[in-house]
Amino acid sequence: MTKSTKALLLSALVYPGTGQLLLKRYHAGIAFIIISSFSLYFILNNTYKIASKIIENITIGGNTVDFTNLLSMVSQSETSQLNNAVTILSITWFVSLIHTYFIGRKTD
Repeated sequence: MTKSTKALLLSALVYPGTGQLLLKRYHAGIAFIIISSFSLYFILNNTYKIASKIIENITIGGNTVDFTNLLSMVSQSETSQLNNAVTILSITWFVSLIHTYFIGRKTD
């Protein structure tokens, strides 16, 4: 397996930017890792906030826990920041793969 193939698999399956680090493109790799990490932090933070609100509503209101009730509570939550963070993470991951592919082609 060539080094460029390993780098592409690292970027695809492990974390964006790890393939660039393997190919010794440290600035690009660290940039992808930082952007992805901030996006992942916002995703986890917003998911935790939504889950906490739902748990609080169930505890205070004494609502029954069924799928339709949970779905309505999630849909009432503000998810625009969560959607933005998921979009940024997806785009970063995709750009990282393309960048790794082209760098790998140059090194081979």
